[in-house]
Formats: sequence, C-alpha cells, structure tokens
Amino acid sequence: MLVVLLLSISVNAAEPITIAPASSLSRLAEITEQSSPTIRKSRLALEQRQLELTSATASFFPTLDFESSHGPLDKRPDPDNRKTSMTSGVALVLREKFYDNGASITQYKIASRLLEEQRLQYELDRDEVLLKVADTFYTWSAAWQDRQISNNKADLLRRQFNILEAQYKQGIKTKRDVLRIETEVRRLQLDLLRKDNELEVILQRLSAEAGIARAELKDAGVSAEEAKLDAVLPMGPWPEVKSDGHRRARVFTKQTEVKELETRLVERNYWPVVELKGEVSNKYSNYMDTGIAIERSRFWGWSALLTVNYNIWDWGKRSRDLQISRVKERSLQAANSQALMDLNIELREVWLKLREFAESVKMTKELLALEQQSFNILEAEYRNGRATYLDLITNLNSLIDSRSKYATTYFGLKKQLAKYAFHKGTLYEDLKPK
Repeated sequence: MLVVLLLSISVNAAEPITIAPASSLSRLAEITEQSSPTIRKSRLALEQRQLELTSATASFFPTLDFESSHGPLDKRPDPDNRKTSMTSGVALVLREKFYDNGASITQYKIASRLLEEQRLQYELDRDEVLLKVADTFYTWSAAWQDRQISNNKADLLRRQFNILEAQYKQGIKTKRDVLRIETEVRRLQLDLLRKDNELEVILQRLSAEAGIARAELKDAGVSAEEAKLDAVLPMGPWPEVKSDGHRRARVFTKQTEVKELETRLVERNYWPVVELKGEVSNKYSNYMDTGIAIERSRFWGWSALLTVNYNIWDWGKRSRDLQISRVKERSLQAANSQALMDLNIELREVWLKLREFAESVKMTKELLALEQQSFNILEAEYRNGRATYLDLITNLNSLIDSRSKYATTYFGLKKQLAKYAFHKGTLYEDLKPK
C-alpha cells in the first residue's frame, strides 16, 4: 500500500505547481519602459533631435538683435572736426537671409532625416530591451519550472528512501537498494543547489535589464509563467518577415540620406557661395563725448546685399574635404549593405527556428502523453506483480524528463514568438497590458 501511495504522489509531482498571473510579462514590460536606462537614453536622444529640427526651422525666420558698444577708441578726427576718445552705439537690428545657396534648406532636411532616423532608432532600442526582458523572463520561467520538477522528484525520492530504509531494517530490502536510492537523493540535492544559484543569476539579469532592483521584482507582482499542458499556442503558418519594411532597413535608408545631404553641404563650399541678406536697423551712434544730443545721433538704415564669396586657392583643402565626405558616404553604404544581408540571414533563421520549436512543442506534448500512458500501464502491471520496481522507477524518471522537455520547448517557442514579433514590429503592442 505504501508503494501504491508513492506512485500516486509521483504522478502528481509531474503536474504544474502554480500558475503565474497572465499579466506578469506585460507588467514587467511596463516597468521596463519606464525604468530602463537604455530606453531613457534613447528617448532623450529623440528629444534632442526634435530640438535640433526646431532650431533648423527657426533659421528661415528673421532675427531681431540688440547691439551696444561703448569704450575708448583712438582715431583721427572725423570730417566734422569732432574729436573724441570714446565710441558709443546702440542699435536694434532686424536681419533676414533670403538666400544662402541652399545651406539652410539642406540643414533643415538633415535635421528632419535625423529626427525620423532617431524615432525609428528609439522604437528599435525600446523593443530590443523588451525582447531581452521577454527572453530572460521565459528563461527564468523554464528554469523555475525545471526547479519545481526536480524538487518534487527529490521529495518523492526522500519518501522512497524512508520506505526502503524501513523495509531494509525489516529484512525485506537489501542494503544495495537503500544505497542506490540514497545516492540518487544526494545527486538531486546537489542539482537543486545548482539550479537555485542559476535562478538567482537569471533574476539578477532580469532586474538589470528591466532597470529595477532585484527586490522590486517581487514587489511589482512579477512571477514566473507556467508551461500549461492545456495552453493554446499559435502554431502558424507564419509568413516570413522581409527586410524591406524592417525598421533597421529604414534606419539604414535615413542614414544614407543624411550622409548624402552632408556631402551636398561640403560640395556647396567647393563652389562660389552666393548669399542675399537684408537688414533694417535703428541706431544711436557716437553720442558720448561729442557734444551732440542723443536725439540727433539717431538714424534709420537698411541694406539688401548680394554677396559672392569664392576661395581661389586653399591648397586643395576644399577638394579633399569633398573627397572625404564622398568616401564616408560610400563607406556607410557598404556597411549598410552588409548589415542588410546580415539582417536577411537573421530573419530567415528566426523564421526557421519558429517552425522548428512549434513542431517540437507538438511532438514533446505527444511524447508526454505517451509517457503518461506507458507509466499508467506499467503501474498496473507492477501492482499485479508482472513488473519490477526498478522498471517502474525508470519509467517514472522518463515521465518526469518528458515534462521537463515539454517545458523547455514550450518556453523556447515563446522566445521565438517574441523574436518574430520584434522583427515584425508588433512586440511592443503585444506586450502591452490588455
């Protein structure tokens, strides 16, 4: 009767212990978005780009300047025979640059492209952090469940050891049977210690990726997920994600556009620079130490100047600057082409791994069901005396191992689904609290 009781406990040991709240990962993603230093840094970079675009836009509008100068000045007498050692002036000047050879519009385009690039980069940085968090969360869940299975097995073996030890003292079992189960208990104790340390390392990594302290994970209500046998997981088909609309590819495009515009700016200085400027001013000039009333020193002025500036000789500096800019442009294009090819490989690998894990989950689930059936049959045969105790324990270990494999493939599939959603661009929306 004791053995029959032991067998019923062993079957329950393979079942899930607890079920974590479904919102654990969503809650963790919400915390990560607010606390992660990497996301915060990228968000600040986005704010910087927005300010740069605002400044580039402001360059199209006129400026109003207040100018003042006072101080001693040694100069020859002016035509009016006024002698003074002091110069003075106050002016309010309205300036506008009507044309600057396309420099302002090019800088505006650069600032606009940089903002678009940073917006894409921010989304990438955010989702990459969330993907790391999701991956570590599922690693933690798999390790936690494996720890629970091992712990249940250890409890089972300890009960088994107590029964066999009592039977040995009664002369029913041999010393060899007791030693065999005792050594297995000791191995499991060492394995549990290793798994406890592994879980602690995973939790430390998870808290660091989320940007919070280790103790805050529990306070936030974050707990490991359970690999439920009755869970309905997506099994495809999943269309391949192409690199054409991928955010990384769009970042590469913006980088190339920025580099082309920067080359245009350098090229602008290689040729004659044409500018059209206008100015309206209200000035008070030379009213100190001249004997002239300040009201008489006031005058209005305006100007509209077309200037052409061209450097005839600079020892080839402008030509080399233009060549350097073009080399940088070609270098970036080459680097982005290689990165795009690497991205295509990564996308293909994610798609293939997703199909592989989906099939593995299906097969390990079927294997677990077969192992359960096999154990039930062997249990009945053992009760009827047609199977040995060692056969029963071996079959039980296989059943527990199947449960562990199912949990591993279950969370492996969830990791691949998260990677697929990341490349598809839907990870952030998928992790939002429903």
